[in-house]
Formats: sequence, C-alpha cells, structure tokens
Amino acid sequence: MTLTGRGDTPTREVPVEPGFWLLVLGDMTMFAVFFGSFLIEQRNDPAVFGAGRSDLNQLIGTANTVVLLTGSLVVALGVKAVLDGRHEIGSRYLLAGVGCAGLFTALKAVEYLQKLDAGITPATDTFFTYYFALTGIHLVHVLIATGLLWHVAQRARRGHAVGRPWVQAAGVVWHAVDIIWLLLFAVIYLAGPLA
Repeated sequence: MTLTGRGDTPTREVPVEPGFWLLVLGDMTMFAVFFGSFLIEQRNDPAVFGAGRSDLNQLIGTANTVVLLTGSLVVALGVKAVLDGRHEIGSRYLLAGVGCAGLFTALKAVEYLQKLDAGITPATDTFFTYYFALTGIHLVHVLIATGLLWHVAQRARRGHAVGRPWVQAAGVVWHAVDIIWLLLFAVIYLAGPLA
C-alpha cells in the first residue's frame, strides 16, 4: 500500500482494482480447498502418499522453488522501477521474471516426462492424481502470470505508457503464483502424513 493524500491528510491506496482482489482471493480459496482435500486423502491413505512423495524429484522441486523466489525478487524490482518511471530497467527486470517462468516451465516439463517415462500418470494412484492436477493448474497460472509480465515489459521497453493497474496486476499475479508454489512444495514434496 502507498500513502497518498492532499495536504496533511494521508490516505491509503490499495494496489490494483478491488474487484481484482476478489479474483485473486477466489483463486487462493480454490487452492486452499484442493490442499485441504489432499491432506484429508493423505490421512486416509498415508502409505500411498508416502510412496508417491518418495517418487518425486526433490532436486527439481527445490530448483523450481529457488527459480520462483528469484523470479519474485526481479518482478518486485521491475514493478517498482516501472511505477517509478524507470521503464528501461523495469522492463529488463520483468523480462528476467519471464526468463524465470520459462526455466520453471522447462524444469516442470522434465519432471513430468520423468514420471511418464516411469509409467506414472494421473491414474496411477490418488497421490499422483493430486500431484498432476495441482501442479498442472499451478503451471497454467505461471503461464498467465508470464503473459502479463511479458505484456507490461514490452510496453515499458517501447516507452509506451503502462497503466498502473496493469503493472500492479502483473506483480500481484506473479507473487500469488509464487505463494501457491511454496505451499505446493511444502505439502506435496516435503510434508509427511499428519499424526
């Protein structure tokens, strides 16, 4: 939030349009329901979920976490720069975020191919149904965020006016995608069954 106002009366400005926050909240709620369902199923069948988790590539999962966190840093710097009128450097940062999204997507594709080559599909068991569904939905969100970042970066690079709501929305969507991944990584890759 930023402080703006006339004279001595500061007011708070909410980034992006309020309706946009409903969309983000709805998306986060959908993932929360999926996470809750995943945890319930895990509690009902801990052996299947433990075995599935052991089949995941922890190195790729960890690398993707580092990639997205790096992406969040450069996107935050890019959004700030564009909003401050430093379009050239802001564009470079945002394009670095696009590069992080590309690397994340490539690593996720490698991981999916490893699973498919091993005969593991969404139909293998409940764990992998959730794994493919949740990471697949997340990947779609990464691609949407990438499109927004690309749009803002290209407009900024060409010196076109970039509306504040577009810049802020691109940042918010990217950071939401990052938060969702951190939860996915913790729940799917790392967390064991709840007692």
